[in-house]
Amino acid sequence: DYTGGGCPHILAEPQRTNLVTYSEAFNNSYWTKSGASVTSGFTSPDGISNAFKLVEDTSSNLHIINRIITVSNATNYSTSIFAKLGERTKFGIRDGFSNKWITINLSNGSVIDSNGLISSKITQLENDWYKISFTFQTADTSSTFKAYILGDSYTSGSPDDVSNRYQGNGSSGLYIYGAQVEAGSYATSYIPTSGSTVTRNKDVFSRDGISSLINDSEGVFFAEFSVFDILTNSKVISLVKSSAPSSNAVLLYYNGNRIAFDIYSSSATVSVTTNITNALQLNKVALKYKSGDIALWFNGVEIVTNTNTISLSGLDKLEFDYVSGNDFYGKVKQLQVYKTALTDAQLTSLTS
Repeated sequence: DYTGGGCPHILAEPQRTNLVTYSEAFNNSYWTKSGASVTSGFTSPDGISNAFKLVEDTSSNLHIINRIITVSNATNYSTSIFAKLGERTKFGIRDGFSNKWITINLSNGSVIDSNGLISSKITQLENDWYKISFTFQTADTSSTFKAYILGDSYTSGSPDDVSNRYQGNGSSGLYIYGAQVEAGSYATSYIPTSGSTVTRNKDVFSRDGISSLINDSEGVFFAEFSVFDILTNSKVISLVKSSAPSSNAVLLYYNGNRIAFDIYSSSATVSVTTNITNALQLNKVALKYKSGDIALWFNGVEIVTNTNTISLSGLDKLEFDYVSGNDFYGKVKQLQVYKTALTDAQLTSLTS
């Protein structure tokens, strides 16, 4: 993932399905336009001419594009779309059945107003594009994906309110691309569709046969990473012995508000943990493991020490889970394994 510029991150995501079956072809009859039309041929965040301009008509009304989608009731869903300012700078997306919505100022990416959301996220991209997403709980077995051009005078309230209707001029509008509705507690990366729903399989990362790169008697396991949500179960990156992972493993995991390492060895099970409040941001975490000399480092500070005796053997695999469970989903900027127990000064430098 190259979002934000600079060096890319590993992006590990779960399996998701985009329920919007024409995610880019807003000129298809699948999409209902009311007080608006669409024009093709504009450059999208993908860098090709597959974005549309949503253009208001001359009525004194709402200016929207929408689609009804079948969902499960009382379930968390995430809605997302890419948008860019045109002559109009204010934009809204809404689920019509539950009246959950967010409105955005596309001139700076700020949220103007919202209602009833579990969470929302605005991501700035190149060339004035923003990815806008929100997570909500459905109130019916249907959801209406509605995208609105809002008038310059809009300040607050549902984009569907009568008070937010305005007189269009027949030519002004803004740009849209990549609509997505997916079951889940956060929005994942865009899944293009062109006539049917599309499912992206979960990302799986592992490397086996690397015993020569791992020192069983001492070492450092280091990662710079963030997770996507703080609600689901443990998310694990592990060093294991393939044939006996329950008694030979070093696990880095996030669970709830804790970052922790577990060491499973033939002599003892050791857990070292720290409570955090910013798991959605990148953090640098390192475990120094050596019998009688174990320490957890977090963002430049030694947090926990432990003097337990451990005895590991045969570590030969790195994987983004543990024994086919507790899959890690998030962003990983760095992942390093050292064959020696680094000094305190080296660990401070590594995790700062």
